[in-house]
Formats: sequence, structure tokens, C-alpha cells
Amino acid sequence: MRNRERCYFLKKTFSPHSNLILMTKSMNKDNSTQVSLEGLLPIEIKNEMPVVDSRLVAETLGIKHKALMATIRRYQAKIEEFGSLPFETEVRKRDVGATTLRFCYLSENQAIFIGTLSRNTKKVVAFKSKLIQSFDHVRKTVQGQPFNQKLWVQAVKNLCELTKSTKETKREIKILNSRQTFLAHEISSIRDAQDSLTDKITHIKAAQASLQIENFNPLFTKVRKELGQMMQNYSIWYGITTQGLYQILYKEFTVASGQNIYQQAKMANKTPIEWLESTGWILEAYDLAIKHFGMPEENQDYKGDLGNPDR
Repeated sequence: MRNRERCYFLKKTFSPHSNLILMTKSMNKDNSTQVSLEGLLPIEIKNEMPVVDSRLVAETLGIKHKALMATIRRYQAKIEEFGSLPFETEVRKRDVGATTLRFCYLSENQAIFIGTLSRNTKKVVAFKSKLIQSFDHVRKTVQGQPFNQKLWVQAVKNLCELTKSTKETKREIKILNSRQTFLAHEISSIRDAQDSLTDKITHIKAAQASLQIENFNPLFTKVRKELGQMMQNYSIWYGITTQGLYQILYKEFTVASGQNIYQQAKMANKTPIEWLESTGWILEAYDLAIKHFGMPEENQDYKGDLGNPDR
């Protein structure tokens, strides 16, 4: 019913011997009960006295509870002519920290007196009417069931406790959801850090591989020189320019290795032969030249020493 969690009870048709049927049984620590029917205000029974929550009064009057409490404190002496005011404090947990809310319980006369302090607007008139009907309903119910009064009070106490427990559970769930969101963010951050570390490891391995290639640079340089001498011998042997032979070799290398030598060399800002030497592919290019052009040893002008496959 309307923006507040309230306690409800079920009622069967009464006969001379019928009992009031209540929804549940358990104990309430603050010795209070609450009842509500459609169109009536939830009335609590606190220390065997029907009372109404000041928060509900403010809601029904259509004003802020803070403003109502200010009025109650201002006229407290007059209000307490109808009985002392039991003030209480509710602690509300939040995602971070908690807040406290000061409220009180009002008897029928106290609530009516507060209603007289307001102008008779439609809301105020409706409040007074509901208030009187609600307290009257409680009195009639209690008087009409003398033998079951304790059972009725106890059951409604238990239902109120269940409502409070449910409300507290919802708050705990909200806190847990907030923590889950925080943990999900932390897990995401850890995964990002892992991905970053993986990238760094990849770069380190690439750098290590580059260092290994640099360690072999003297060999690659020697092979390049031998390949150059061999290509000159092939040029004399086949009657083709050295440049033409290199173009044939680069084409065969691209097909055999899957590496587009011209694109790779351009990206590295090197000539094709420089790229072959810097990456170590010069060894494959040298072997490919022997396989494609033949054995240069058959040419008496060949002066290299790496062309012998038995070497």
C-alpha cells in the first residue's frame, strides 16, 4: 500500500465462535504490532496502546517528515498533555556509512491534535477521517475478540518483524550488489593488467629474438657477400644482369617463404638485400639461389666458398 512497507493481516467472516485468522507467528523485540486494511492507516499497538508512526502521519498529510518533527518539538509540551511521546531513532545503512532518522509514535489524541494545527485542506480532512476510522477499527477488533486478543497481538507482532527482516534483507542485497560491482571492476582491472603484462612479455621476447639475430649478424653479412659473388658468377654464366637475377630470386623467395620481400623491406626502410641480411632470411635466400640457378662451382670464375652443399 502506497510507498511504504506495511504489515497486513487476513480476516475471515466472523461467527459467534469464529476466530481472527492471522498470517504468521513470531516475536517482535520492541513489543509493537501493526494492522492495516484497505483505506485505513496502519495502526501499531505499542505497549498495548494503539499508536501511529509519525512518518506515516507526515506522508498522509503530504508534508515532509522533517517539517512534522519540527512541529512536534515546537508543541511537545501541549502534545504530551495527552501522554508522553516515545521518540525512536532508525539507522539506515547505505552503500557507504549510515544515516539516522528520528521519529516518534503518536496516540489517537496526539495525532488528532497535530491535525488541528494544520489548515483544513482536502488532505488534512482526509487524514483526520482515516485516523479516526483506523483507531476505531482497532478498538472494535480488540473488543470483539477478547479471547483471541493475545493471539492477534502476537501474530501481528510477528508479521511486523517479518516485514522489518525483509526490508533489512533487501538492504543487505543492495550492499552485496554494490560490492559485486566493485569486485567486477577490480577483476576487470586485473585482467587489463594481465593483458598489458602479456604484451610486454611479447615485446621482450621479440627483443630477445632481435638480439639473437644481431648476434648472428657477422654470419649474415658473410653470407650476403657470398651471395653477391655467386650472383655475379651466375650473371656471367647465364648472360643475365645481376639485377635481373636478384629480381628472379626475390620472386622465388616470396613464393617459397610467403614473405613479400618488397613490402617488408619498404616497411623496414631497407633495400630487399638489406632486409634479408638484417632478419636472417639471407640464409634461405642463399639456399634458394643454389636450388634455382644451379651449382656455381661448375663455373670456373666462381670464387666463393659457401656454394658447396657438402660444406
